[in-house]
Amino acid sequence: MKILVIALGIVFAVFVGLVAYVRLVDLPTAQFHQIPREKPAGRHAGKTSFYVVIDVAPGTGPDQLAQFVKVIADTPSTRLLAGTPDDGHVSFVHRSKIWGFPDITNIALVGDQLRLRSAARFGGSDHGVNRDRIERWLKALGQL
Repeated sequence: MKILVIALGIVFAVFVGLVAYVRLVDLPTAQFHQIPREKPAGRHAGKTSFYVVIDVAPGTGPDQLAQFVKVIADTPSTRLLAGTPDDGHVSFVHRSKIWGFPDITNIALVGDQLRLRSAARFGGSDHGVNRDRIERWLKALGQL
């Protein structure tokens, strides 16, 4: 019985440590504030990420970027990591409600393209969370 209590205590301590690590892990700006790489216009899904490239009419990109940034910033459990619309590149961190797993979103205006990528920081799958999040933003902006 005593060994079982000790084993359960160890398991609980490891669990608490992992939860604390996920919630408190450093997200270095230099590593995560990256302009999404070039891809053809459209939607691109990965196991841990979702990527959208939108061709914009010449001259309208800065306004569209600013609109996206406002919608993203208003998303619950979201904080600014780096950048401003005036920089042409903005990064955000989103955290899941219960565990606090971080996802990183980068949005950038490159020429006449808006590039938007949201990706999980941990794990081998995001279970469609990043796709759902981006599609909510697209719908809110009339882009879906």
